[in-house]
Order: sequence, then structure tokens, then C-alpha cells
Amino acid sequence: MRYEGEIRVRWSWAELTAVREALEVTPLFAGRDELRTKLRRRPVQGRDVVLDVVLAEHLAANLIALDLPTAVAKSKLFRALQASERARRSAAAVEAA
Repeated sequence: MRYEGEIRVRWSWAELTAVREALEVTPLFAGRDELRTKLRRRPVQGRDVVLDVVLAEHLAANLIALDLPTAVAKSKLFRALQASERARRSAAAVEAA
């Protein structure tokens, strides 16, 4: 799997628990097992969860929003991915100029 950096997502405890439970019913996808082991551990820095961009993209594309906390967590994940992409584009524009 390629490495494109990391993103930081701030999930509440309910959202993190909901994502863990939703991963159990989500069909197999690339990086699912790695995500399961990563999310089982408690976040080191408060409620922030640090994920590889590629794994976060796979999770966002395949996560099934079964309830409100999962839907909110998925929305926060999409927003973090969009912010990461904007930052990457602006850095590339600065380098090009």
C-alpha cells in the first residue's frame, strides 16, 4: 500500500466505538484488518485518531453508516480528507510558483 501522509480525525468516544462496531459488519476491503487493530488501541493524544491517508480513503469509501454516531464519524473523516487534499494542492501550487 502506498504512503501519502497522515491525517488526524477528532472523534468522540461514541463515534470511535461506533466506527469500531461498523467495521465488524463492513465487507472486506484493502486495509480493513490494519484499521481494526489501529482503532482497537486507545488514541494516544486525547480523542485524535491518526490514520494514513490511503487507509482513511479506504475507510471513508467502505464504511457503512448504521447509526448517527457512525454517520457523524464518516462525515468528520471526509472533512479531514478534504482538508488534507486542499493542503496538499496549495503546497504544490506554492512549489510550482
